[in-house]
Amino acid sequence: MLKLLSKMLWVILLLPVVVFAADANAPITAGKEYQIIPPAAANAPGVTAPPKGKIQVLEFFSYGCPWCFKFEPFLEAWLAQKPADVAFDRVPVVFEQNWDVYARAYYTAKDLGVVDKITPAIFNAIQMQGADLSNAATLSQFFVTQGVAAKDFDSAYNFSPGIDAQLMRSDNLMRAYGIVEIPTLVIDGKYRTSVRMTGGDNKRLLQVVDYLIAQERNALKK
Repeated sequence: MLKLLSKMLWVILLLPVVVFAADANAPITAGKEYQIIPPAAANAPGVTAPPKGKIQVLEFFSYGCPWCFKFEPFLEAWLAQKPADVAFDRVPVVFEQNWDVYARAYYTAKDLGVVDKITPAIFNAIQMQGADLSNAATLSQFFVTQGVAAKDFDSAYNFSPGIDAQLMRSDNLMRAYGIVEIPTLVIDGKYRTSVRMTGGDNKRLLQVVDYLIAQERNALKK
């Protein structure tokens, strides 16, 4: 049922999005710009506590998602100025056929220590150049063009139990946090916000993230 609902909402997100420029000083309210995640999610499989003293921000995304690609420059600019007490990570999701290949590609790049280099390259190849990286053979060739030895890619991509475990955890997190659209960001496992919730406004999305981080920071001080 969740998979069907995810598919339906993903189709909706493929439709043209009307972007409304939000007033930076407009109030941010629960149920509109963000949703509160039920506390029970903290006990779901795959959910772990944020690093001690850190506020966790997770981006649920896919290399195959055009809206994630459009959000990427805004996210990268935000990450360049990310507060020291914020721990950021990405979680690849599988909403479409062959997106499991993209999810495994992300964790392979992470395992090989080249994720920061590979991520923008894969996004550009798929979203700008129309490259087909949806199978292991073409993906291997692509990694080689990025300086990764074919044997290293093959070992990580095809024979890593650690990557299999991360893929399972990604699926569990998606279910625990009720992720049905991307890009979606989850703050400290308590709040969920997405580009749809901010009317397609990527800047507003990150304003909401900053607001929720500030809320968590104040809560941790109490």
